[in-house]
Amino acid sequence: MESKRGPALAWAHAGKGRIRSNVASILDPARAELSGLITLAGALAGSLWLLLGVLQDLIAGDPLVYADHAILHFLEPYRSGIPMEAAMAFSRLGSGAVTVAVAAVVLVWLDRQSAWRGAAYGIAAVIGASLFTAGLDLALHRAPPSPIAPGWSLIPFPGGDLATSCAVYGILTVIAGRRLGARPRIGLITATVLFAALQLGSRVYLGLDWFSSELAALGFGFAWAAGLGLAYVARPVEPVAPWRLVAITAATLATAGTAAVALNRNADLARHDVGRMSTTMTCPDWLQHGWQNLPTRSLGMLGSFSGSLTIQWIGPADGLRHALAQLGWRSSAPWTFRNALEFLAPHASPAEIPALPRWDDGRRADLIMVFVGHGLAADQRLVLRLWKTSVSVTMPTGSVRTLRIGEIEMQRLRRMVSTLTIPVSEGSAYTVLPRIAAALPASRLVTRAADGATVLLAGDRAVDTEGCLTQHRGDGAQ
Repeated sequence: MESKRGPALAWAHAGKGRIRSNVASILDPARAELSGLITLAGALAGSLWLLLGVLQDLIAGDPLVYADHAILHFLEPYRSGIPMEAAMAFSRLGSGAVTVAVAAVVLVWLDRQSAWRGAAYGIAAVIGASLFTAGLDLALHRAPPSPIAPGWSLIPFPGGDLATSCAVYGILTVIAGRRLGARPRIGLITATVLFAALQLGSRVYLGLDWFSSELAALGFGFAWAAGLGLAYVARPVEPVAPWRLVAITAATLATAGTAAVALNRNADLARHDVGRMSTTMTCPDWLQHGWQNLPTRSLGMLGSFSGSLTIQWIGPADGLRHALAQLGWRSSAPWTFRNALEFLAPHASPAEIPALPRWDDGRRADLIMVFVGHGLAADQRLVLRLWKTSVSVTMPTGSVRTLRIGEIEMQRLRRMVSTLTIPVSEGSAYTVLPRIAAALPASRLVTRAADGATVLLAGDRAVDTEGCLTQHRGDGAQ
């Protein structure tokens, strides 16, 4: 490192000027900040790249925005037990109230140590993060995903808690790490990043904020801390005992965080004991216009849309399973080690290769069935997937049944390399819908105005008995 400093240091001493003076100060062999400056510059560049990338997606409405919904719905069924307790604890540890308490105690200690520049940068971290999240909220007007989010935080803006936490602990890491060796500094940075990641994961898991909003908050928080850190490290500052600063920060976090978790546990459990928001419509409303308002394409976990949703089914998935079995459909091969080897078989069978998992808006398929033969090529198959929705339909008798949506995809097996066979989609299949409709006790084929696709509206025998699809044949579905 000393040999690399030489030319630049010689240039800095060869003339006058503020730039040369600053470079000479930074590269002075008596100072050891060069590696820290390089680290902070890298952190600043990476954090800004993350922040600007997320903001671009939010403004343009790119797939990341749709992925927010898919991730939210995917995590909903798992909000219970120990994972939810842990998520609530980490969310409280990173809440605005706890972070501000930690900042206040540390600032008082820095003031008593006459480390006023460090204290000033700590104050700037809190103020800058709060102003950013407030400005982002006013610019995007993006409501949080859950009605339980308001009142949860001392900083009432989406991402405000995480941005403030990253900024505060980030700048404290810089202040403490300035006088530490390489290994302790790396350990401290790792702990700070891990704590931020746990906060982000817990808040998204609990549905307190969107994944993209939390990513933007994390990006800004660390970018702001890195920017302040560059200004702090570049100039001589008052000496600060690093391990005392770490100990005071950890002790305050543990004390304030434990109190926040204990005092709010019961209230938090009650807030999070909320099921998925659902929509209910009557059978005539569903037949007249409700079916047209449901999604037309399945939404993947990464925010991309795929197959056309051409089936709307009222009732349990088993009812459709039994009806399809009469037409020669079979359940998809389960994912076992033996079945997975079919992907490597030289002459793979479309019936034996398991269907690849696919989620719709974060929901796992309730039913996956395949159809082979009967006019299809030897390497072709039809795959039907059915997903449960948050929509319920009220029958004429007053009972309420869950609505499911599904797709039928044509697939062809293709040999990608000499030892691997992959089912490749050839698009949605509509031609089999009339045959399926004829085999169902209650069904109707309609044409969707949005894309001109044929859609099957159907239900099991109970739906037929209650007259949902038989008493309203003239109600708007054509």
